[in-house]
Amino acid sequence: SPLRALKFGFSRIYLNDADPEAVEALRRRTSGDDRVEITQLDCNEAVGPALEFLIPPGSERRTLGLAFIDPTAYQMSFESIRSLTEQGRFDLLITFMTNYPRRFISRPGFGADSSVAAFIGREAYSEHVEGRSTINTNNLLLAYREQLGSIGYEYVDDLTRIANTRGATIYHSVCLCQSGPARQGLLREDQPAHVLGPAADVLTLRATPRAPASAPARPQARSGRGSRSRRGGGLARGPWRSR
Repeated sequence: SPLRALKFGFSRIYLNDADPEAVEALRRRTSGDDRVEITQLDCNEAVGPALEFLIPPGSERRTLGLAFIDPTAYQMSFESIRSLTEQGRFDLLITFMTNYPRRFISRPGFGADSSVAAFIGREAYSEHVEGRSTINTNNLLLAYREQLGSIGYEYVDDLTRIANTRGATIYHSVCLCQSGPARQGLLREDQPAHVLGPAADVLTLRATPRAPASAPARPQARSGRGSRSRRGGGLARGPWRSR
């Protein structure tokens, strides 16, 4: 994902990962690009430095940026996303590990003080998730859409499911923007986005073929997504258009 960002016309690119090996790899691969700033922080602690780099004092805050929030679980809290978007204009791409809570919600560790609750947002978690012994993917996505709607994200595409070679969901890719014009550049033309409201009756889920017995199982994505660093993510600012 960071290397793909370098191919677009962003004026500034901020990259963060908690893994020192991933950070070192990023520094090697982006060496010589003066648009790039790289830090090794907890993703929630990176919001402040990201804003300082992307929107320096005295600069124009109306420029649209793109934030790719790519946790391996639920490290990025909803309040951190709120803080980011209150101080800058960002469209969002968020990795939502929908399968994990669906499988383990009945086990200890999924209460109101859990990282899952912080990720979804405690108010939505309390209404849609807390106290349930089972939950389906649609309800999880509905809870998250409602929270994102509360901070101004009117258009949401959460229909992209990333599956393993057996067709089981690993995560959903949630794509959000705040206005109609931005939606035309960010969201796919072949799939309508939600205007926030009732959950879709049926999510469009893509089945994937079973891998040969000799091949290791690898996640398959409709978008051709590559491997991810632990607790990774990136933000960029400047004119851009989705390809």
